Amino acid sequence: MTVRYHDVKKGKCLYPEYLCQKEHIEEGEDKCCQRLLGAGLDAAIAELLLAQLTPLTIETSIQIHEELQAQVQEAGRLRVQ
Repeated sequence: MTVRYHDVKKGKCLYPEYLCQKEHIEEGEDKCCQRLLGAGLDAAIAELLLAQLTPLTIETSIQIHEELQAQVQEAGRLRVQ
């Protein structure tokens, strides 16, 4: 699936549309097998995502980010050696 954005209200709002372009990519045909308007879909996904955000998940994400940054710095230090 790929996404296209449609300009609505003279640039004040972009609405997504999700397209399956498998036929176009593999067969060169100018058609798509599925098309979904994304405004409602994006709102539902955002709601699900926000429902999962808790102080614990945010703290865990921060800790993982810090660990990854430390690993990147350590790899850089080892390359310099």
